[in-house]
Amino acid sequence: VDTERPEVIQRLPHPWPYPFPNEDAAHSQLSDDSEPGCPDDLEAFAKQFKQRRIKLGYTQADVGLALGTLYGNVFSQTTICRFEALQLSFKNMCKLKPLLFKWLEEADSTSASPNSAFEKMTGQGGRKRKKRTSIE
Repeated sequence: VDTERPEVIQRLPHPWPYPFPNEDAAHSQLSDDSEPGCPDDLEAFAKQFKQRRIKLGYTQADVGLALGTLYGNVFSQTTICRFEALQLSFKNMCKLKPLLFKWLEEADSTSASPNSAFEKMTGQGGRKRKKRTSIE
């Protein structure tokens, strides 16, 4: 017997209990604790960050370790990879961007000087970026 029982059905105030991406971004931009910017800015920064990191000869693992040494937050190679591929949440991308921006400035400013203190702190000291494996 198919009888509908309306007293059992609960109605949510909103059809979907979680905020949509646009609402989430709008709420994040209103908070005073960070400057998230828009997703387009994050996408451009992630692309620029990856290009400059590779040009400077650092691996994703080097960046993660350097962030820990320089700023107290160690990040895995996977996290750096996911940042570059835009596969982190908007909130986490916004939190990571200022740290990576500072790291990039530091790496750029010290790339010209050999045996700099920055290279010693990052553990770079002559280590070259590995070539990507190519299966032909």
